[in-house]
Amino acid sequence: MRRSTAAMAAASLIVITALALAGCTSWFESPGKPANDAIGVANGHLQTAASIDATVSANAASLQGVPYTAAGAKDALKLTAAIATELASERKELIAAKAAMDGIATLEVEAALKEYAALESTSIDARIALADGEARLYAGFDRLFSSLSGALKGVDNQEMITAIQAMQREVTALGESAGTAAKTASDYFTTNRLGG
Repeated sequence: MRRSTAAMAAASLIVITALALAGCTSWFESPGKPANDAIGVANGHLQTAASIDATVSANAASLQGVPYTAAGAKDALKLTAAIATELASERKELIAAKAAMDGIATLEVEAALKEYAALESTSIDARIALADGEARLYAGFDRLFSSLSGALKGVDNQEMITAIQAMQREVTALGESAGTAAKTASDYFTTNRLGG
């Protein structure tokens, strides 16, 4: 589940980097320089988001190994707290990248570049939705492990596990949607030879 998110982030980053660096000078000479700047800003935020995503993936993998017991709860709660913080940071970076890509719509550049920026923005929206879904999922894990540790009373642990399983299915679907959106943007980029 997390591996596909990292692959999407890498694909988006590669396409945006190629667009910025691979012979698009006809678009990025004045008056198109602002588009180059916007893509550079988006690229920086996407790089940071990809780095954060890698940390989220590592912590999520560690969390999978923690037993659903009172003894495992202490380690699990540290991981869920770290994941929550990381996902909030990743979301902020994705929102900033989206804002930069959205800014291209107002610039005087080729229509194909505007369309690509819109598709990439849609792809980033899907990644934001995925990060939000993951935040809900790991909040569920936090609630479960808080209950197991005794810090939270009145939680039906079996009911919470069932809810977590439903959230995992939701996150999988969100990941597939994000992957489809990233592929659409990448395919448009390639088909229209936007990299030069």
